[in-house]
Amino acid sequence: MLDEIEREFEAARRQSMLDAIEREFEAVTDSFKQLVISLRPKMRGPICKEAKDIKFFQNYSAAATSSLKKLNLEDSTVGDAKRNSMLEARAETQRSSTLEEIEREYEAAASAKAYGKYSQQLQKVHQP
Repeated sequence: MLDEIEREFEAARRQSMLDAIEREFEAVTDSFKQLVISLRPKMRGPICKEAKDIKFFQNYSAAATSSLKKLNLEDSTVGDAKRNSMLEARAETQRSSTLEEIEREYEAAASAKAYGKYSQQLQKVHQP
């Protein structure tokens, strides 16, 4: 009886830790998206900023994924291991899709900037 109560307590503690990690991950993801949105009007040197932003996000995601993996390894029950695995997969999927979205936005901005320069040069060539 006491062992069962201790297992339930441990499972609840782990779930609480997983929930806290997931909330932190979501908050950072939202903050990062807001940062990218706020940078759009100031796209005057996005390549350097893009590299720093993506590296920060990758490091944070790796830390969150690492924490989930540690909890998964420490987990003693099959149900908790499956839940941890699902959370880890969800975090990885979210991280990948967010990075892809950011890369597409930066590529679109760089393409628009390059097109603007090309248009200006083309106008200079065709002026009498």
